Amino acid sequence: MAAPVAAFAQLPTDSGNAGKKMRTQTRVIGADTVHEHFFVESSTRDMLGSYIAHSGVFTIQAAAQTFPAGFMFVINPIGNANKMALTAIEVLSQLGSALAAPTSPRLLWRLFTFTGTASGASITPGKLDSTFPAATCSIRTASTGLTITGGADTICSLPVASATAVGYTPPQMDEWFEDVEKNQIILRAGEGIALFQPDAGTTADTRRIIVTVKWDEFN
Repeated sequence: MAAPVAAFAQLPTDSGNAGKKMRTQTRVIGADTVHEHFFVESSTRDMLGSYIAHSGVFTIQAAAQTFPAGFMFVINPIGNANKMALTAIEVLSQLGSALAAPTSPRLLWRLFTFTGTASGASITPGKLDSTFPAATCSIRTASTGLTITGGADTICSLPVASATAVGYTPPQMDEWFEDVEKNQIILRAGEGIALFQPDAGTTADTRRIIVTVKWDEFN
């Protein structure tokens, strides 16, 4: 069977104008060339760019963190005209040394709103295409400069655990990703999401965490 070829089927004239075109593809079936309809996925968003950021290394805390204390803060600054859609979050954890780590503290992402201007240490994201403009949203490793009001808890991970202090472990990966737009977490101006540890870890905890975040910006 011959490969399909893109083509068009023309509709009748519309109020004196040339008929609208319906996009199809043609396929030869036996002695006939037929038009087949096909679905092209599109978006109503005016996409500006896609970005990725790596957190650096965090360490599981022996004591629980009281929000808004946390490891990282993904924010859409107040006054920003662009929206932020989270598309993927990856959390890797590993023992930093031989350690009996029987605890499994949650690594929890909590939505929040805020006032103020972030001044904590920032992480510079990479562009998934070099032609994209610079990101207008930001990631901070401290909430300095922000007055935060916590919201709903969303994505949750658990770090690697170890029953004894013998040996090491390969990295454990928890991944959340969402290609379907209606299921993505959208952050508007003055909104953010933070990663923090609401449960106690292990004394002298050496477990390491590395986070990767991907997002789209659109208006």
